[in-house]
Amino acid sequence: MITLTSHSEREQYLARPGMKVDLHSHTRFSSKPTNYLTKKVGVGECMTDPEEAYHMAKEMGMTVYTCTDHDTIDGNLFLLDKGYSDVPVSVEVTAHFPHVNHKLRCKIHVLTYDLDKKRAESIFADIQRLRHNVYDLINYYDHQAIHYMLAHPLYSVNDLLTLENFEQFLLLFDHFEINGSKGQQTNSGLHQIISSLSAELLQRLADKHSTAISHPKVNPAQKFINKAGQDAHIKRYLGRSFTMNPRAKTIGELFTSQVAESVPVVRNSRPENLNFVLCAVGADHKVRGNPKLEFFVACDRRLSALYAMLTGKTVPRPAKLKKLLVQVDRRCLRKKQFPADFSDDESLALLLESAHKLPAKRFDTPEKSSVSNCFFQLMREVVDNAVVSFIREKSKTPIRTVFFNPFRTLGILIDLEKLIIPYGVSVRIFDETRSFTHKVKRHLLGNGEDEQPRVAHFFDTFKEVNGPARFAQGLVQMAARLEVPYRVLTCGKGGSELGEKVFPARFAWRPEEYPEQALRVPSLLDVIEYGYHEQFTHYHAATPGPMGLAALFAARRVFNKPFFVTHHTEFAQYCGVYTDDQRIEEVVWEGLRLFYNQADIVFALSCDSRNILIHHGIAAEKIRIMKRGIDTGRFCPQERRKEREKRYDGFTLTTSCRLSKDKGLEYLLPAVKTLLANHRNLRWRFIGDGPYRSDLEDELAGYAVEFTGFLEGSDYVDAIRRSDLFVFPSITDTFGQTPLEAQACGVPVLVTDRGGPKDNMVDGETGLVVEGKSAAALVEGVEMLLDKSLLKMMGRNAGRFAANRGFDQAFQELYAHYSTCSDL
Repeated sequence: MITLTSHSEREQYLARPGMKVDLHSHTRFSSKPTNYLTKKVGVGECMTDPEEAYHMAKEMGMTVYTCTDHDTIDGNLFLLDKGYSDVPVSVEVTAHFPHVNHKLRCKIHVLTYDLDKKRAESIFADIQRLRHNVYDLINYYDHQAIHYMLAHPLYSVNDLLTLENFEQFLLLFDHFEINGSKGQQTNSGLHQIISSLSAELLQRLADKHSTAISHPKVNPAQKFINKAGQDAHIKRYLGRSFTMNPRAKTIGELFTSQVAESVPVVRNSRPENLNFVLCAVGADHKVRGNPKLEFFVACDRRLSALYAMLTGKTVPRPAKLKKLLVQVDRRCLRKKQFPADFSDDESLALLLESAHKLPAKRFDTPEKSSVSNCFFQLMREVVDNAVVSFIREKSKTPIRTVFFNPFRTLGILIDLEKLIIPYGVSVRIFDETRSFTHKVKRHLLGNGEDEQPRVAHFFDTFKEVNGPARFAQGLVQMAARLEVPYRVLTCGKGGSELGEKVFPARFAWRPEEYPEQALRVPSLLDVIEYGYHEQFTHYHAATPGPMGLAALFAARRVFNKPFFVTHHTEFAQYCGVYTDDQRIEEVVWEGLRLFYNQADIVFALSCDSRNILIHHGIAAEKIRIMKRGIDTGRFCPQERRKEREKRYDGFTLTTSCRLSKDKGLEYLLPAVKTLLANHRNLRWRFIGDGPYRSDLEDELAGYAVEFTGFLEGSDYVDAIRRSDLFVFPSITDTFGQTPLEAQACGVPVLVTDRGGPKDNMVDGETGLVVEGKSAAALVEGVEMLLDKSLLKMMGRNAGRFAANRGFDQAFQELYAHYSTCSDL
């Protein structure tokens, strides 16, 4: 097999003597849609006229041309009627494995060549009658000495292809196509599989399938993987891949006397190529023959250039008067008024509006550049602009619109999907075919790619200062240490610091209710492209923000992969506190319920969180408890008393969190006042920042209170170690990272009876649990612990307790969950 990487390489092989033929191409007679998108839109799979295809093939250096339209020989008969007597009659036949118990079975495509021209229509009638049972069809071909080959053997035509079906392929067929519209890993994998077949393996398969296949083909020397076709659905790709044979004169000889001399010359494809084909066929179908649309496109430089890029055709320019009228009418674009063919589709109208915001020269195809790549880059820019416009227009206050209104969120997802359907379908086809290739290799040859789950973990706040971010950073480092295929994906500014993938933000905003947290929107096409190239098998959303929605979209709407969600924060409760509106909390739960119930597994960080999720309608069987870990190498008690400041004989109490009401600080404030007033040997340290800080500073002015702001690295660890007691009044935290870190430093903790922190300590041994939302309970709890010997004992217990909560164990437990949802 010769794999091409450039046009110049192709020219070298075309210069060699002998036959060159593209054994798989289509014309407008492939009019019946066969894949999801063409069925959805209601278009045929090719718009190329047979005569155009014939001449294009010759221009591309093919010495023989035949079209293999889906289940029709009309394209070849059309050419014969036009006087092209050198055209063999061929067809791509859709065959079926027999139904069992009325269940749908696998469909396959069988390339059938060089039918006797005098009897072609009669033979084709027999084929049409027999093709609904592939066993009968192959028996007919063998008895009639008809040449045939299995098209794209690793591609599932109707999503029902199984390993058992592929085993039967090996017994039914001797010729297997290298298909230019498929990816490199698929074609090279198929070549390896067929080239590695042994007589023993084939006989074992024949015994296994003896009931269905009475005359199996079990001679490995007769298995050929030496013929290629492009499977071209647009004329631009005709002859991109082809079969070369120095001695053959006819297609029939490629299967008989000169069978061993053939060499497949293939230019592998990528999802961008199929995306281009789908858009080109769709554009040609929508515009050609529609006078109003042709007129509309011709009068617009951007649209006419785009149409030419896709189809290689130009729309006739209108007369000057008509053009002037249309240019006047172009004002309608600014008013979002389009021809009826566009205006009834909001997403398409949005795309057109977005396209008109780009410079006209962006629609010109650069010389010596891949047209499909140029189109993909243009599509990415237009779609990104359309998404941003959609958010800006529909979401005057985005935090409320996207998160507080689940029905609007669902509408956004549907519209976004419509914008990128061609690329999404393309990526899914390539990914599923590649995955099946790996399965077949492992099944038949005992090799293939690593079977470990390849995990994409999406974070909106990876670089922020909070517990989930610190946990994620630890996971990244642990995955690198263990050499596990696990990757954190985030969105923002700057490059990677720990090995995470950082997508540039196409749009960002700061919610009024949470101004220090920017919500950043990545390019969906960037995310999908990256997911395909990294071959992720599992998608995990850490948060329900833009990155979490991107994870959901990629996992469920594009790749059809297992999807996981972590309930890191009581987001709905936070929103209720921020807005002081209980209805907001209820509406947010509606959105979260939609989001979480899409997942295969929902991770809760505590039993409390699990119960809350169940109470709000999350299916109990989906929920697992995730044990988060901490960096026990950094957070440890050894140097607790080696502080730089002068030794303090009293008690230092520390609270580290985001300084906001949802952390229970409105109850801690009066408690601090009471304690500091009653105990002169106390001082309090607040670590962190947030919207409630100024209120705290005003209220606690004159008290023995220090506000450090955010601390990082050794400064933060030292501040914790210099504490006698860590006080965490939150009632909304699902886990409580900082209380666990404090215990690891040998500092006892005081937490409330609500939320996750109480599950990450031992009441009475490593600290104390008090009633939540009660200043009096906080005062009483602190006063019970104001005993140096008691705190010292609890500190030792806390250090031992937290020492077993490292990242390594947490990561391994998390990674084990991924394997439970896998078909690898």
